[in-house]
Amino acid sequence: MLEQAGNAQLLIIIITKNTCRIINRQKQKYIIQELEEAKKAKKAILPIVFGNIKVHKACKLISEYTKDYNEIHTTIDRIYHELPKILESVKYNITPKPQSVKTFDYDPDSGIMTNPEDDDRNISFRNETLINMLGEIFNRISTNNDNAIEIFFESGLVSGKNFGTDMKNHLAPKGSSNAIVIERLERWCEFDSAVGWGKFDINISYNANKILGTLTIKNAFLVDRRNERKICSFLRGYCSGVMNVLAEFRPVSLTCNSCPLNNHIDNTCDFNFEIS
Repeated sequence: MLEQAGNAQLLIIIITKNTCRIINRQKQKYIIQELEEAKKAKKAILPIVFGNIKVHKACKLISEYTKDYNEIHTTIDRIYHELPKILESVKYNITPKPQSVKTFDYDPDSGIMTNPEDDDRNISFRNETLINMLGEIFNRISTNNDNAIEIFFESGLVSGKNFGTDMKNHLAPKGSSNAIVIERLERWCEFDSAVGWGKFDINISYNANKILGTLTIKNAFLVDRRNERKICSFLRGYCSGVMNVLAEFRPVSLTCNSCPLNNHIDNTCDFNFEIS
């Protein structure tokens, strides 16, 4: 049942008629992506199945480990007896990742939700709703693809400068030295990671005249995988705008190094940047 490999982690998957979830994971949203990665890396998986679940889209991927759907119709009794032996043989430590909770303040009388870190109003969108909304706008303004991309970049740039100005006013210390700018950029990445934009990571080097580095956004929220409309150009504009303001309006060059639209597994935006 298991395909074993080196230091990979064991994926314990609960499958029912209506659900399919990995139980030793903090987040369950990208199960198909995770299964594809598991297959590529030859990770070990342990499916626990209830009822006839051949209709579930994850089963095809799981069956590629077992070569036969019947093999993954596993009883709880069998799992109970096999699990200690399996865990001992593959020597995995399935310690759940520590949970991280982000809270917002909600006033039921006014219907307003605010982020306590900056006291600004926030709203909660289902990610797919936002992508559909922006994607339709992209379609309507697209006399040609480049025109729509430029409009989305410019709108992101304005939004980023607006946010960057507000954030800079909340941050201390003031100044324009490279050390202060780098501290601001790192704080920005922490902030936007904590509100669900994706996991921002920034790697920076600098000399007397320039700040150079890479910016990656893992699980970027603004990626239209279904229709491949480049609404993510908004995100590139937004990051450029934020960085421009936090760097005291020094010129910023932010270029795409790797786009998730060209990679069906990895949902990471990868940029190179230079602040003159």
